[in-house]
Amino acid sequence: MTTAQIKPGTKAEIEGMLVGVSSLETHELELFLQQVAQVLAARKAPSLSQRESELYLKINAGYPTDLRKEYERLSAKKENNSITNKELQELVLLTEQFELLDSERLQHLLELAQLRHIPLEKLLENLGQPAHG
Repeated sequence: MTTAQIKPGTKAEIEGMLVGVSSLETHELELFLQQVAQVLAARKAPSLSQRESELYLKINAGYPTDLRKEYERLSAKKENNSITNKELQELVLLTEQFELLDSERLQHLLELAQLRHIPLEKLLENLGQPAHG
């Protein structure tokens, strides 16, 4: 049984905390995960500069939930051949938004690699995200 100290003198089981976390609204859960990512980044690399920390957060931010859900909904309609022309145009716009987000993420990765004085491929490997070739 793994426990975590919530505050001095108060411990909780990890499983119990997960039950509590699972009851959060999506936007609250995303905020919580960002905060957990900050704590993890600080532990893994306490010597990170402020800019490196900012870049890590941006790199790991992921797609906004509402955009991802709408993209999945429209993609399913496209696969089922039940998408309207208007919805198809919306799907194209969402795809362009994701491409822009991916481009921004790549820029953040490149900047972090430059700050670290390592090739992008090595940075991706260090982050557990091997480059696809």
